Amino acid sequence: MAQSGFSASEESQARAGKVVTRILPQGDDTAAFVTGIVRIDVPAEILVDRIRSLEVFRSNPRVEQLGRISIPPRLEDVRLLHIENEDVSALGHCRVGDCDLQIDRAVIDRARAIDWRAPTAAAEARSLIQQTLVVAATAYLERGSRAMPTYDDNAPPEEVAKNLETILSISPEIVGGGPALYRDLMKFSGALPSDADSFLYWRKEDLHKALLSIVHVTIQGGDQGGARPYWIAIVHVYDSRYFLGYLEFLTLIPRAPAHGFYLVRSIRARINPPRFFRGMLLGRIKRAMRAALGEDLALTRARLDGTPP
Repeated sequence: MAQSGFSASEESQARAGKVVTRILPQGDDTAAFVTGIVRIDVPAEILVDRIRSLEVFRSNPRVEQLGRISIPPRLEDVRLLHIENEDVSALGHCRVGDCDLQIDRAVIDRARAIDWRAPTAAAEARSLIQQTLVVAATAYLERGSRAMPTYDDNAPPEEVAKNLETILSISPEIVGGGPALYRDLMKFSGALPSDADSFLYWRKEDLHKALLSIVHVTIQGGDQGGARPYWIAIVHVYDSRYFLGYLEFLTLIPRAPAHGFYLVRSIRARINPPRFFRGMLLGRIKRAMRAALGEDLALTRARLDGTPP
């Protein structure tokens, strides 16, 4: 907490069971770093099991749909995903360097080839968006981090891998103080490790507009005695809006005696605000992320140990 700039008073509040959050100031105004901590009075394995089953993500009030991604990924994995009319319309107006969706040049070219006057246009557009998610997941699992997408919706193009590397380079307290898992995030080869829980899932989230994401979760650590921390890395392989790169770190620190734990949740993102009102929106977005983090931590604790949020 000291490394993240929390005060001694905030540390005392966390020990007493309060949810404590903080925005971590960065020189890059598009870097949105927020961290929070909460004490939860049940064994950490309960939360880990709910992460494995996707129940934690499913219970987030902003998440509308989600599903696990097969190995290899299949179009059937995202068949139930509902694509909003707003996204269909946005795809129809996409041009390289000017698009309301974060997609690459190849998808934009395919969208422009659709006959938008045909009665089948909307169905073709929805199918193309679903295919975009499957292609992103497939490339990531086949070729690893270097195959993460490039967003050609703005000029210049934005590479997800480079944005994630930038985030890691300005997160020494996370990378240096964490396990090898954190240091090696960008070395993912495409092969899921055998010594850790590791899986991909997709989700649709309501953040004013729909946000479609492909997410890679990796869980390490823990033991039957509850003495070792759990380290969990959450990497957004693809986001349809808002985030140029998004990493999330969860550390579950056992308490003594062996009952309960502290949940430290740190979100590190580079955001992609609208061009208009950019300066005004950056601060609002970061404050909204901090507020959402506090709400999520309180709801997570309430669902696990019954403490009212």
